[in-house]
Amino acid sequence: MGASGAYGGSGRQEWNDVRDLFDQVPPGAGDAGDGGEGGDGGDGGDTGTAQADEQSLISALSAVAGALADALAGEDTTLAGPPSGVSLGSLLPRRHTTGGGTGGGTFRGESAGSGRSGGGSRRSVARSAARGGAALGGAYALRSGDRAALAEIGLDLDELRGLGPRSQCARILDAVLGEGGHPDETALRTAAAEQLKAIVMQENPPSEADALRGFIAAFVFQLGLVELRSDLAKGVIDVSTALKKEGRIRRYIETRVSQLQVPTSGKMSIANFSAQAYRLVREAINLLRAR
Repeated sequence: MGASGAYGGSGRQEWNDVRDLFDQVPPGAGDAGDGGEGGDGGDGGDTGTAQADEQSLISALSAVAGALADALAGEDTTLAGPPSGVSLGSLLPRRHTTGGGTGGGTFRGESAGSGRSGGGSRRSVARSAARGGAALGGAYALRSGDRAALAEIGLDLDELRGLGPRSQCARILDAVLGEGGHPDETALRTAAAEQLKAIVMQENPPSEADALRGFIAAFVFQLGLVELRSDLAKGVIDVSTALKKEGRIRRYIETRVSQLQVPTSGKMSIANFSAQAYRLVREAINLLRAR
């Protein structure tokens, strides 16, 4: 189901509302046509009924996504308040310096860890998105051979080039995200890893703008799964039905987030990737809430 971990849900009423709305989403076949663009309606039959069903589905998906965004905004006030910039150094996990060598072992970030560590801690959605954006920037820096940019996040280009693609992705994620154990951290790593693999492994990687939008959509979705999966753990909903509903919700969020604009003015720095991710997640939450 995506994000993993033995987590029973926050128990907050906002998330109970999300679960109730999730229950109302028809599972369907889990295929295309859920993002508001409509299905083909077939070659005949009752097109009026098909259109009504499509509108009902879109309304149900909009309600879930909007409630999910409301819940996240209620937990992270920076999503709705005035933007406050974050420095790249403050987002990186703290590392102990060593006497020499290359790579992440010689770098020391300013932060002792930026992730969520316990069930009682508050979510930090915007800050976490900025961390994920920095990881995407690291992947593009590797692909372009930008030694100086990689050094900013404590990585050595020659060392990375000696690794396989999957190990390269893992090394970048470790350098930027650290080793968080909370399900929210797993959600962040899962969303970022999807894009890193596409950037590093594909012959024709996604554009910087598409990678950022894809990451933000996946991150918001994965955070929702952290809470929604509690019903699966309790046996309230079966796995097959849950996966079909999740697929529909994810495609709806992706379609909405794809509307967001990302300025493209040449190669972006890692700090710019981080700043754009911070901005985009705020805009995505506001867009989903305006249902």
